Amino acid sequence: MKAISASIVVLAGALLLAVGSITNTDTGWFVMLVGFGVGLLGLWGWQAAFLEK
Repeated sequence: MKAISASIVVLAGALLLAVGSITNTDTGWFVMLVGFGVGLLGLWGWQAAFLEK
């Protein structure tokens, strides 16, 4: 179950990166930065879930 949750977090991070890249304003950069952080957090959780098994 943790792997599925981490996958959803990675998907959310990728979505934020995609939305942030559409607009090149300061808000877009902020959204991309948040998306990058969320994606890294999701990848870390995904790796932890697979190493746990």
